[in-house]
Amino acid sequence: MLRIYLYGDCNQVQSSRRLACECGRNLELIWLTGRLQPDFRTIADFRKDNGLAIRKVRQQFVALCRDINLLDGNLVAIAGSRFKAVNADAYICPAGEHLTYRFTGPQDGKAIRVYWSSNCADCVIKYKCTNSKQRRIRRWEHEGVLERVQQRLDKDPTQLAVRSMTVEHPYGTIKSWMGATHFKMRRLKNGATDLALHVFAYNMTRVMKIMGNPALVAALKA
Repeated sequence: MLRIYLYGDCNQVQSSRRLACECGRNLELIWLTGRLQPDFRTIADFRKDNGLAIRKVRQQFVALCRDINLLDGNLVAIAGSRFKAVNADAYICPAGEHLTYRFTGPQDGKAIRVYWSSNCADCVIKYKCTNSKQRRIRRWEHEGVLERVQQRLDKDPTQLAVRSMTVEHPYGTIKSWMGATHFKMRRLKNGATDLALHVFAYNMTRVMKIMGNPALVAALKA
Protein backbone atom coordinates (compact mmCIF):
# COMPACT_ATOMS: atom_id res chain seq x y z
CA MET A 1 0.00 0.00 0.00
CA LEU A 2 2.82 2.38 0.81
CA ARG A 3 4.35 1.70 -2.60
CA ILE A 4 1.05 2.61 -4.23
CA TYR A 5 0.83 5.94 -2.42
CA LEU A 6 4.46 6.86 -3.02
CA TYR A 7 4.07 6.09 -6.71
CA GLY A 8 0.89 8.15 -6.82
CA ASP A 9 2.46 11.15 -5.10
CA CYS A 10 5.40 11.10 -7.50
CA ASN A 11 3.08 10.93 -10.51
CA GLN A 12 0.31 13.35 -9.50
CA VAL A 13 -2.22 10.61 -8.70
CA GLN A 14 -3.49 11.00 -5.12
CA SER A 15 -7.12 9.87 -5.30
CA SER A 16 -7.72 6.37 -3.93
CA ARG A 17 -10.20 5.67 -6.76
CA ARG A 18 -7.68 6.68 -9.42
CA LEU A 19 -4.95 4.66 -7.70
CA ALA A 20 -7.20 1.59 -7.66
CA CYS A 21 -7.83 2.07 -11.39
CA GLU A 22 -4.12 2.48 -12.13
CA CYS A 23 -3.31 -0.75 -10.24
CA GLY A 24 -5.21 -2.64 -12.91
CA ARG A 25 -3.80 -0.96 -16.03
CA ASN A 26 -0.52 0.79 -15.21
CA LEU A 27 2.39 -1.59 -15.85
CA GLU A 28 4.62 0.13 -13.30
CA LEU A 29 2.04 -0.24 -10.53
CA ILE A 30 1.21 -3.79 -11.61
CA TRP A 31 4.90 -4.60 -11.13
CA LEU A 32 5.13 -2.73 -7.82
CA THR A 33 2.08 -4.50 -6.36
CA GLY A 34 2.92 -7.95 -7.68
CA ARG A 35 -0.30 -7.96 -9.75
CA LEU A 36 -2.47 -7.28 -6.70
CA GLN A 37 -5.44 -5.01 -7.38
CA PRO A 38 -6.81 -3.57 -4.11
CA ASP A 39 -10.06 -1.65 -4.39
CA PHE A 40 -10.28 2.06 -3.62
CA ARG A 41 -11.74 1.47 -0.14
CA THR A 42 -8.80 -0.71 0.89
CA ILE A 43 -6.34 1.89 -0.41
CA ALA A 44 -8.15 4.76 1.34
CA ASP A 45 -8.44 2.87 4.65
CA PHE A 46 -4.71 2.17 4.68
CA ARG A 47 -3.94 5.90 4.59
CA LYS A 48 -6.65 6.70 7.15
CA ASP A 49 -5.79 3.93 9.64
CA ASN A 50 -1.98 4.01 9.50
CA GLY A 51 -1.12 7.70 9.83
CA LEU A 52 1.30 7.26 12.73
CA ALA A 53 3.13 4.39 11.04
CA ILE A 54 3.40 6.36 7.78
CA ARG A 55 4.92 9.33 9.60
CA LYS A 56 7.38 7.04 11.38
CA VAL A 57 8.51 5.53 8.07
CA ARG A 58 9.12 9.05 6.75
CA GLN A 59 11.20 9.80 9.86
CA GLN A 60 13.20 6.60 9.38
CA PHE A 61 13.98 7.60 5.81
CA VAL A 62 15.29 10.96 7.02
CA ALA A 63 17.45 9.08 9.55
CA LEU A 64 18.76 6.90 6.69
CA CYS A 65 19.69 10.02 4.72
CA ARG A 66 21.61 11.24 7.74
CA ASP A 67 23.41 7.89 8.13
CA ILE A 68 24.59 7.91 4.50
CA ASN A 69 25.83 11.50 4.87
CA LEU A 70 23.19 13.23 2.75
CA LEU A 71 22.29 15.45 5.72
CA ASP A 72 24.74 17.16 8.05
CA GLY A 73 22.49 19.42 10.13
CA ASN A 74 24.85 22.40 9.99
CA LEU A 75 22.23 24.55 8.28
CA VAL A 76 18.53 24.50 9.09
CA ALA A 77 16.04 26.60 7.09
CA ILE A 78 12.46 27.14 8.23
CA ALA A 79 9.56 28.43 6.15
CA GLY A 80 5.81 28.22 6.23
CA SER A 81 3.32 27.43 3.51
CA ARG A 82 -0.43 27.11 3.05
CA PHE A 83 -2.04 23.90 1.90
CA LYS A 84 -5.71 23.69 1.06
CA ALA A 85 -7.75 21.49 3.40
CA VAL A 86 -10.78 19.44 2.45
CA ASN A 87 -13.14 21.64 4.47
CA ALA A 88 -13.01 24.98 6.35
CA ASP A 89 -9.59 27.47 8.08
CA ALA A 90 -12.40 25.89 12.28
CA TYR A 91 -12.05 27.70 15.64
CA ILE A 92 -13.50 26.59 18.98
CA CYS A 93 -14.21 29.00 21.85
CA PRO A 94 -13.45 28.28 25.56
CA ALA A 95 -17.05 27.06 25.98
CA GLY A 96 -16.58 24.47 23.23
CA GLU A 97 -18.67 26.24 20.60
CA HIS A 98 -17.59 26.23 16.96
CA LEU A 99 -17.01 29.72 15.62
CA THR A 100 -18.59 29.94 12.18
CA TYR A 101 -16.92 31.80 9.32
CA ARG A 102 -18.95 34.94 8.60
CA PHE A 103 -17.16 37.19 6.13
CA THR A 104 -13.83 38.43 4.84
CA GLY A 105 -12.97 42.09 5.17
CA PRO A 106 -9.95 44.33 4.64
CA GLN A 107 -7.71 45.34 7.51
CA ASP A 108 -4.33 47.02 7.14
CA GLY A 109 -4.32 46.07 3.49
CA LYS A 110 -4.89 42.36 4.23
CA ALA A 111 -7.93 40.14 3.77
CA ILE A 112 -9.08 39.15 7.26
CA ARG A 113 -11.46 36.22 7.78
CA VAL A 114 -13.85 36.81 10.70
CA TYR A 115 -15.51 34.08 12.80
CA TRP A 116 -18.03 34.06 15.66
CA SER A 117 -20.72 31.91 17.27
CA SER A 118 -24.43 32.69 17.47
CA ASN A 119 -24.61 31.22 20.98
CA CYS A 120 -22.58 33.88 22.78
CA ALA A 121 -25.65 35.63 24.22
CA ASP A 122 -26.63 32.56 26.27
CA CYS A 123 -23.09 31.51 27.24
CA VAL A 124 -22.49 31.30 31.02
CA ILE A 125 -18.82 32.30 30.71
CA LYS A 126 -19.35 35.13 28.25
CA TYR A 127 -18.24 37.67 30.86
CA LYS A 128 -14.82 36.00 30.96
CA CYS A 129 -14.52 35.99 27.19
CA THR A 130 -15.73 39.32 25.81
CA ASN A 131 -17.74 42.46 26.55
CA SER A 132 -19.02 42.62 22.99
CA LYS A 133 -22.12 40.98 21.56
CA GLN A 134 -20.03 38.08 20.26
CA ARG A 135 -16.46 36.88 20.64
CA ARG A 136 -15.01 37.48 17.20
CA ILE A 137 -11.86 35.80 15.92
CA ARG A 138 -9.81 37.38 13.16
CA ARG A 139 -7.47 35.04 11.37
CA TRP A 140 -4.44 37.37 11.23
CA GLU A 141 -3.84 37.59 14.94
CA HIS A 142 -0.08 36.94 15.01
CA GLU A 143 1.23 40.03 13.28
CA GLY A 144 3.88 40.47 15.99
CA VAL A 145 5.51 37.21 14.95
CA LEU A 146 5.65 38.30 11.31
CA GLU A 147 7.17 41.63 12.32
CA ARG A 148 9.92 39.93 14.33
CA VAL A 149 10.69 37.65 11.39
CA GLN A 150 10.94 40.68 9.11
CA GLN A 151 13.28 42.42 11.57
CA ARG A 152 15.60 39.41 11.57
CA LEU A 153 15.60 39.35 7.78
CA ASP A 154 16.38 43.08 7.68
CA LYS A 155 19.41 42.50 9.88
CA ASP A 156 20.72 39.69 7.67
CA PRO A 157 19.17 39.85 4.16
CA THR A 158 21.33 36.95 2.94
CA GLN A 159 19.19 34.53 4.94
CA LEU A 160 16.27 35.13 2.58
CA ALA A 161 18.35 33.92 -0.34
CA VAL A 162 19.45 30.86 1.64
CA ARG A 163 15.83 30.02 2.43
CA SER A 164 14.87 30.42 -1.23
CA MET A 165 17.58 27.93 -2.24
CA THR A 166 16.71 25.36 0.42
CA VAL A 167 13.28 25.08 1.97
CA GLU A 168 11.07 26.96 -0.51
CA HIS A 169 11.81 24.67 -3.46
CA PRO A 170 10.37 21.55 -1.77
CA TYR A 171 7.12 23.36 -0.98
CA GLY A 172 6.77 24.52 -4.57
CA THR A 173 7.46 21.06 -5.96
CA ILE A 174 5.04 19.33 -3.60
CA LYS A 175 2.27 21.78 -4.44
CA SER A 176 2.98 21.25 -8.13
CA TRP A 177 2.59 17.50 -7.64
CA MET A 178 -0.67 18.01 -5.77
CA GLY A 179 -2.06 20.27 -8.48
CA ALA A 180 -4.88 22.74 -7.82
CA THR A 181 -6.44 20.51 -5.18
CA HIS A 182 -6.58 19.89 -1.46
CA PHE A 183 -5.66 17.16 1.01
CA LYS A 184 -7.72 14.00 0.60
CA MET A 185 -8.60 13.48 4.28
CA ARG A 186 -10.34 15.59 6.90
CA ARG A 187 -9.07 16.50 10.41
CA LEU A 188 -5.66 17.83 11.31
CA LYS A 189 -3.96 14.51 12.10
CA ASN A 190 -5.13 13.00 8.80
CA GLY A 191 -3.94 16.07 6.92
CA ALA A 192 -0.55 15.54 8.58
CA THR A 193 -0.53 11.99 7.18
CA ASP A 194 -1.32 13.31 3.70
CA LEU A 195 1.54 15.80 3.94
CA ALA A 196 3.88 13.11 5.31
CA LEU A 197 3.28 11.00 2.20
CA HIS A 198 4.01 13.95 -0.07
CA VAL A 199 7.20 14.81 1.83
CA PHE A 200 8.31 11.17 1.84
CA ALA A 201 7.83 10.93 -1.93
CA TYR A 202 9.71 14.19 -2.47
CA ASN A 203 12.63 13.11 -0.26
CA MET A 204 12.88 9.73 -1.98
CA THR A 205 12.83 11.36 -5.40
CA ARG A 206 15.59 13.78 -4.40
CA VAL A 207 17.77 10.97 -3.04
CA MET A 208 17.30 8.92 -6.23
CA LYS A 209 18.44 11.89 -8.31
CA ILE A 210 21.45 12.51 -6.08
CA MET A 211 22.81 9.00 -5.67
CA GLY A 212 20.93 6.90 -8.22
CA ASN A 213 18.47 4.04 -7.79
CA PRO A 214 20.98 1.17 -7.29
CA ALA A 215 22.81 3.02 -4.49
CA LEU A 216 19.52 3.87 -2.75
CA VAL A 217 18.30 0.28 -2.96
CA ALA A 218 21.61 -0.92 -1.50
CA ALA A 219 21.33 1.60 1.34
CA LEU A 220 17.76 0.52 2.11
CA LYS A 221 18.75 -3.15 2.20
CA ALA A 222 21.67 -2.37 4.50
